[in-house]
Amino acid sequence: MKNDDKLKSKDLPLLLLKSSQGHARRAIAIYQKRGSSENEIALHCGMAVEHLAKYILALINTALLQENKADEDSLLFLCGAPLEHSKKVSEIRTIGAEDACKRVQKIYPGIGYSPTVGATLFGARNSAAHLGVADLEDAYAALYAAMLMIKNFLPKTRIGWEGYWGEESAAASTLLNEEEDNLRARYVAKITAAEQRFAAQYSGISEDARSTVLKIVLEHPRANYDHKEKRACPACNSFAWLGFDLKTDFEADFERDGTPIGVVEVTTATPKSFDCPACGLLLSDIELEFADMDGEVYIEEKDIRDTVQFEGGDLDF
Repeated sequence: MKNDDKLKSKDLPLLLLKSSQGHARRAIAIYQKRGSSENEIALHCGMAVEHLAKYILALINTALLQENKADEDSLLFLCGAPLEHSKKVSEIRTIGAEDACKRVQKIYPGIGYSPTVGATLFGARNSAAHLGVADLEDAYAALYAAMLMIKNFLPKTRIGWEGYWGEESAAASTLLNEEEDNLRARYVAKITAAEQRFAAQYSGISEDARSTVLKIVLEHPRANYDHKEKRACPACNSFAWLGFDLKTDFEADFERDGTPIGVVEVTTATPKSFDCPACGLLLSDIELEFADMDGEVYIEEKDIRDTVQFEGGDLDF
């Protein structure tokens, strides 16, 4: 779109919705062909969910599409100012995919968004976009993640499941159920195999000897993580390691009347994988949701200072 087409921020909700629907339906079509490009599945699924999340935000106010550190021109456009002739549409900066989903969740806490499921989807999308490679298993996991997120997000839109999918509505419902069944079957198979390994390895020794060995085995995780916590293993009940990725964001802090008073640095941890050295169980991505280990954890929240350094100068609150 050219500048002289006079794109306005009020046009964004419909554009984002149509784009989301197009990508979602294209992903379904590619999947139904079987053996088609897993890269395309991952790409279309990621774009469908990102644009749906941004559509929900834009329905409330297009200013919610701004990045945490939005540049002035992008912020003005998203708040309704005309797009300047010197500014291209491609230069407008908006919030990233995962942050858009988290912002939707912050507005609608009961929407059912899982950061771990989001990481599964956007990880596969980014791999396909930046490396040109997405594993078939990752692409199908991303497809299920996208379908689940679309299902959870649609109640907060002005359209329903059938309105979103159109003629692909029945196929989308079938696909969602099929992929969930397939993923859960693989998860159950992993749990069963881990239970059998644990029984075979520890059934022949005394309870005291088992406790001593497990204490040593479980003392440290087998991989390095930004953050780690102990959780009960769904296969052997040992307290093993759930590893997290850390992310730090900066958010404005306000008085009750809306007066800005400073900036808060918030560090959150998103579950990445569960590793049990006792039985060999290793879970990641969607499997963490099945094991009820997909919840994001707030690690730290602290005030930093009353003046924040931005490009072009300081912003005093």
